[in-house]
Amino acid sequence: MGKMWFRQRSYGWGWFPITIEGWISIIIFIIAAIYFARTENMLMILVLIIGLILLGYLKGPKPRWHWGKK
Repeated sequence: MGKMWFRQRSYGWGWFPITIEGWISIIIFIIAAIYFARTENMLMILVLIIGLILLGYLKGPKPRWHWGKK
């Protein structure tokens, strides 16, 4: 699995970036999503979302629902 770029969120489902690689991937996602939204290319936005979720699965722990710290 290698180095983890994301950790589990404290509340809800999903991940939170914890390394510079994780933050850069989020920044690239946001910039690309804004660009494709301006060009009205919704298919590419869907591809970006699927890619970001896949990256979370590959570079983070298994996601599950959280209600804060135990």
